[in-house]
Amino acid sequence: MSTDTTSQQPPRSARDVDESLVIDPSRPGAYQWWYFDATSDDEQHSLVVIVFVGSVFSPWYFSRLAKGEPARPSEHCAVNVALTSKRTGASRWIFSEYDRFDGDLSRGLCIGRSALTKRSDGAYELSLADRPPTYALPLGLEGRVVFTSDGPTAVPQDGPFVLDRAGAHRWAPVAPRCRVEVDLRSPNLRFSGSGYHDVNHGDEPLGAAFSRWHWARSHERDRTRIRYDRALRDGTRRVLDIDHTRAGALVSHRDEPRAMELAMGAWTLMEPAALRVDEQTILRDVRRVESSPFYARYTARTPKGEPAVGEHLDLDRFALPTMQKMLPFRARRAVK
Repeated sequence: MSTDTTSQQPPRSARDVDESLVIDPSRPGAYQWWYFDATSDDEQHSLVVIVFVGSVFSPWYFSRLAKGEPARPSEHCAVNVALTSKRTGASRWIFSEYDRFDGDLSRGLCIGRSALTKRSDGAYELSLADRPPTYALPLGLEGRVVFTSDGPTAVPQDGPFVLDRAGAHRWAPVAPRCRVEVDLRSPNLRFSGSGYHDVNHGDEPLGAAFSRWHWARSHERDRTRIRYDRALRDGTRRVLDIDHTRAGALVSHRDEPRAMELAMGAWTLMEPAALRVDEQTILRDVRRVESSPFYARYTARTPKGEPAVGEHLDLDRFALPTMQKMLPFRARRAVK
């Protein structure tokens, strides 16, 4: 049975959204991540930071769960940083996993030597200090990034959006539009820009509910548009579109009768044939800024030339044995 719901979410502050750890950190397969992305005002630099409790892209977490071991989210925490710069030498890519976390968002959620804090003024402060595997180039990343919400949240009054049928996976676009200040010591880089922040959490591995998804958002003069397009394991497809302004958010959540339109991309990954932020708007000037056999991240523009970003994830490919053997060469697991 097809469902189609459209609702108007009244504005409220991102400061009022509870972003604490809501999962049971001892439940095998559970996860929570806090996602941040930023683009400099001159569009020369982009930064993505993801903080995980229950690292969904960890080969070590995946392997233990596949063997039936009681792998806890708290034993697989990670910090992922992707810095892309058009200036030579300033790019970095780090994925480091640790066997514990300390603290909470109000005092500082600490993983390794990095920390995420939601300050009393509602801003998010990321203190970053990490490095790639020792056999890779010794290009670590250190510094401070502050995200300040610029406008209301898009999270409904009754809590995060449910992404699957059973309610095991949730998503909260807490701060769809932010101002960002980046101050890095390594590499030596400072910039101001625009950004975005959301939170995902679930009670089981991602692959239990989804085979793939697309996500994209655009920052336009008077609005931010977001699309979350999921292919579920039951063979259905669900699409969530959000048109977010200072007056609130218009939300459309529906079953989609058509299959995803895909085309062969890099690494033979089947990627979106067209990147969209809603049913009518096809993004142009799409460029891959991060690419792997199961995941791709893009920058793009709206038809009016406004900046947009997107990502595509293939969870069936992620689960392939060959993929799981490759992943430890990009990531680093540090056990204290």
